[in-house]
Amino acid sequence: MKHFEDLAEAREEKDPAFRSLLFLDVLANLVADISEDWTSLEKLGILRKGTLHPRTEYYANWCQLVLAVVEILVTKKKVDRAKEKASASMASASGPETQRKAVLAQLELSKFVADLVKAFWDCELPFASELAFCVSGLWAALVSTHKYALRAIK
Repeated sequence: MKHFEDLAEAREEKDPAFRSLLFLDVLANLVADISEDWTSLEKLGILRKGTLHPRTEYYANWCQLVLAVVEILVTKKKVDRAKEKASASMASASGPETQRKAVLAQLELSKFVADLVKAFWDCELPFASELAFCVSGLWAALVSTHKYALRAIK
């Protein structure tokens, strides 16, 4: 349900190409979450084993890969905007705050790149590395923990 909150941001976006990308982001998040939830229901025994296709989790992983690509594109645009805003406000009192937001946006972008690397392994792509999967998973967890810790402080 949290992804429906992002629809307002998408509707308010002035740039039509970025607006479409934001709507695609909401859709990709929904599809990826629902596909993962279905596989989790079977793993937990809520759905009888064998109810879902044997490759359902594999297909859910592909949804995560698509989501990672979309998130990278969306966040890259947000990073660019945050950097512009930070450089424009360096002389003002809000300079440090906008600079902090730009750095946090870059950190979030690095998390989505890590998600993409993890998705390569989950999708069983031939060039995927288990070591890269492990390091990326650790990095994504650290960034997510940092992000939620900062929210809790506010």
